[in-house]
Amino acid sequence: MDYAVAPDGGFYGTVLRNGTPVVDAPRGGVLNARILWSFSAAYRTFGDESYLKLANKSQRYFIDTFIDKKNGGVYWLVNPDGEVVNASKYTYAMTYAIYGLAEHYLATGNDESLKTAISLYHVLEEKGREPQYDGYVESFTENWEKLEQYDNNAPKTMNAHLHVLEAYTLLYQCWKDNGLKKRLEFCVDLFMNRIYDPSRKHFNLFFDNEWNSLVEMDSYGHDVETGWLLCEAARTLENQDLIEQTNQLALDVTEACLAEGMSDKGYMIYEKKGDRKTKHASWWGQIETVIACVNAWQISGSDVYLQSVDTVWTFADAFCLREVLGNLLDNAIKYSHEEVKIDIICESEKGFCKIKVCDNGLGIPLKDQSLIFNRFERSAAVGRSGRGGAAGFGLGLNYVQQVMLAHGGRVEVESEEGCFSEFTLYFPIETV
Repeated sequence: MDYAVAPDGGFYGTVLRNGTPVVDAPRGGVLNARILWSFSAAYRTFGDESYLKLANKSQRYFIDTFIDKKNGGVYWLVNPDGEVVNASKYTYAMTYAIYGLAEHYLATGNDESLKTAISLYHVLEEKGREPQYDGYVESFTENWEKLEQYDNNAPKTMNAHLHVLEAYTLLYQCWKDNGLKKRLEFCVDLFMNRIYDPSRKHFNLFFDNEWNSLVEMDSYGHDVETGWLLCEAARTLENQDLIEQTNQLALDVTEACLAEGMSDKGYMIYEKKGDRKTKHASWWGQIETVIACVNAWQISGSDVYLQSVDTVWTFADAFCLREVLGNLLDNAIKYSHEEVKIDIICESEKGFCKIKVCDNGLGIPLKDQSLIFNRFERSAAVGRSGRGGAAGFGLGLNYVQQVMLAHGGRVEVESEEGCFSEFTLYFPIETV
């Protein structure tokens, strides 16, 4: 809402970590379908009219910009002016479009969204399925011709089918079509009896057309995500036997991933290939782990899963706080004299833990000190940097303020122009 909305009616394709938009970056069909889903789901959950406004804006932009009206399907990538950069058809993009449009219909009752979602479903069923062994092919040319080569030499992937499952589950909540119901049941059965490896309690990832697994590899985020999505599909189908089966499978997969994939720092690692684990973390893997553990707790009632939620949440929370401190330190260096001196002081005061970042830099004029936490406010920075000019869009201190408010705290500034700046972070003791 704050950083990604473009003045041309769409959304920037790339926003940097500090909130700066890359105005000429291409815009993806998957990204914009996710934006459509996000604001639609936010409005359906919270009823905030600002979310509705952006949900409707993203629905209009997506349908007008990303739907291929000639060949059917969804464009993969366009320029900010709407010129198509990559018209290839990906099952992944098709499913996200269905998912976003279905959510917009549930949030608003907009018939255009539902009709467009149903139309994309028919296109995917007509052109995206593999006819001999069933399932959905990963990608096609612009006019839905088969490719000579696929990533990882895999025409079928677990990830593409995961998002077919997800999209068809939500679409069936909008549209009780018998043909759609059969395809959703097919997806559930496919995961449970073909893609899932019960001996490892993980899902295989890459397949040839005959559903032979091509790579020995575990993706922990995808595994836990699939578990809870299968539960959601079974509940949507209102099949009690299937609910019990998917509940047990979700518990097995979640438990295996927590045992094998949790790092000693409190995050879910990315993947394991053969005997080698990739130690880095992805943001979406942490989110899926939290959702999967909540789902496992709801099924089992075991507080062990809630403890895992707390572990992952604490890791993510600490990352945000590191960003806050890093932002203040970066500013202290940027707006400094040649000789930089920075002091970091931690102390307690009346129920708060205080962290002060003090510098001997250029200072902030008194008239600007009430403005520096506003978004896009750079008037106080122009001409002040001692190191080649102030970079950025004036978003960093606003981010600092938003994170502190989310923690029930605050940030304050004391500064004298030409002498120093001191930023103080106030954390309530109970949150530290």
